[in-house]
Amino acid sequence: MKPILSKFYLDFEDKETEFAGYAKDFMMKGNLSLYTGVVTVSGDGLIHEVVNGLMLRADKSITPTIGCLPGGTSDGFIKSLLDDQGIGLSNENILYVVGMGNTKKIDLIQ
Repeated sequence: MKPILSKFYLDFEDKETEFAGYAKDFMMKGNLSLYTGVVTVSGDGLIHEVVNGLMLRADKSITPTIGCLPGGTSDGFIKSLLDDQGIGLSNENILYVVGMGNTKKIDLIQ
């Protein structure tokens, strides 16, 4: 991951979840003004935690871009996003999408 991200001169911080709900808590209460984006290496569950934490933030003005690298059993959410953009499922492809700043808006229901 680091060699690809360094091609785009992106600074990043590795952060591992420490318990169930950690990502949700971090996204809900953490100082997200330090970050322009969040990239998970996970399955669909962690992505849901990240989004749910953002939705529960008191400060709704902080909206980092969310990226996803497949790391789960089936990775259905990530696959559907990639298929829609005609991108093959590989971490290298996804990192290039993240590095180039390509985004796709999706609808959420609260």
